Amino acid sequence: MLVRRTIEDPDILIKPSPIVQSASSGVLRLLQEASGENLELSGAHGRVQLPKALTDAIGRLCRYLSSGAGATIVPYHAELTTQAAANLLGISRTRLIQLIDRGDLGARKEGTHRRLRLDEVVSYRHGRAGREKVARRNISQLVAGTPGGKEELDGARRHADKLKLGLRH
Repeated sequence: MLVRRTIEDPDILIKPSPIVQSASSGVLRLLQEASGENLELSGAHGRVQLPKALTDAIGRLCRYLSSGAGATIVPYHAELTTQAAANLLGISRTRLIQLIDRGDLGARKEGTHRRLRLDEVVSYRHGRAGREKVARRNISQLVAGTPGGKEELDGARRHADKLKLGLRH
């Protein structure tokens, strides 16, 4: 039987603190030093080999935490409320409902509420990033093909690079 869990509040929310940041930095150092080696976790009651997928996940979590960012851990098969899904996608709840109604995202109804599977929302997010990259490339090609477009595009890229570096003019 599949247990459906709705994520309104995360299962585990790890808030950044100096202790968590320091410990995460230490774990990251150990993972980097042991790069390519089989890692094992040992304690008073035994030891276990850690598969690469698990060490990769621990490393990613520690990178977030050591930088001072919080992290949330939820099961991949969990369900999200529409607000949680909208937050994950960085869009409004209204826009999310439009995507559901249009069939771009699947959702099931629970009474009057919609629930979305986390794995489907993450998949949509990755697909959207790919579509945005293609669209930017197509726009760049169109602009570069117009009179003066290449110079304008180069100027816009230089301006964007200055903004990334925190420079003004």
